[in-house]
Amino acid sequence: MHDLATDQPVTRGHRAAITQCAVSPSGERAATIDLDGRLVLWRLADASIEAAWQISPPGLHIFSPDDALVGFLDERRLIAGSGSGGVFEATPGEAAVPRAERILVTGARLDARGAHGIFVRRGGDAEVRTLGPGRDRTLWTLNRKVKGAGVARRVDISADGRLVLVVASRILVLDATRGTVRWQGPGQDAALSADGQRVAVRAGDRVTVLAVASGQVLRTVEVGPGTQAIALDASGDRLAFAGDRGLFLEAAGRAERVGPAAFARRVDWLAFSARDVLAHAFDAPYVHRVPVDGAVAAVAPAEVAPVEVAVAPAPADGTAPAEEPLVLDTGMPADEDAPAPTDGPVDVLAELVAGR
Repeated sequence: MHDLATDQPVTRGHRAAITQCAVSPSGERAATIDLDGRLVLWRLADASIEAAWQISPPGLHIFSPDDALVGFLDERRLIAGSGSGGVFEATPGEAAVPRAERILVTGARLDARGAHGIFVRRGGDAEVRTLGPGRDRTLWTLNRKVKGAGVARRVDISADGRLVLVVASRILVLDATRGTVRWQGPGQDAALSADGQRVAVRAGDRVTVLAVASGQVLRTVEVGPGTQAIALDASGDRLAFAGDRGLFLEAAGRAERVGPAAFARRVDWLAFSARDVLAHAFDAPYVHRVPVDGAVAAVAPAEVAPVEVAVAPAPADGTAPAEEPLVLDTGMPADEDAPAPTDGPVDVLAELVAGR
């Protein structure tokens, strides 16, 4: 764990590169797993290690970045492993126990109760599954529900397990049980608030925060070039984004740098905990930690001057800016007979990515 506010390492829990990270339902704990199969449960209040497990022999490197899984079944119980090395359940004070099911995946997110999960399968399709003894089964798979969805590059799930987010050929928010589309639109990356009420969508140098239920645009933020990861806090009121220019926090239309001027490696994961923003850079054996309690202005290090980031207010009618329309669809049928996306949204996505 590395504290970006002081630029000092706090606790060393890994020697090999971390492959996956997760935050507990309360935001008080985090879990990390590395290439050597070492699983660590952290207390974030003081960055201390609560428990650690070695769930594969050190040095075998069977946990590749694209073949790993870690998530919270509840506040302290973890599920972790890899498709090739097996899946384990880990509880502090006990040895990690192999689970009966084999989850052959390349990424996953679990809800706050560990009852549902969304998994990216080898080949890039996504599936939503119920979890637990005697009820581990697949509810639906993405490309059977939404034609033309393509390869899932990122997935997330709301804390109550009712909604899932998929970043694929377009951004999709779906009902976790039925697979029906609740919202969709173009974009390169997205983040879902833990309460499932808001989604942030990045297209080019802009992030748009929308209400999932209505599709109403709440605010847009010009994040600049080189943004690599975004995250929303539990309520969707604060946006974190990181990339070539460092780590930023935005709230109520004001954005400030709260970390270094730049990361040495590409940022591949960003998340809010109860009091911090956590960031992981590709192939790093640690997770960056930045305290973000209180207002944005109170968390920026004193030596870092505020950085102007343009924030465009949402139009009064809640629609997207006319010069770059955001294509919304909250009523598309989500079954095998659903029509493929029209040329219109695809053209808009190409224009947004190109920056026109």
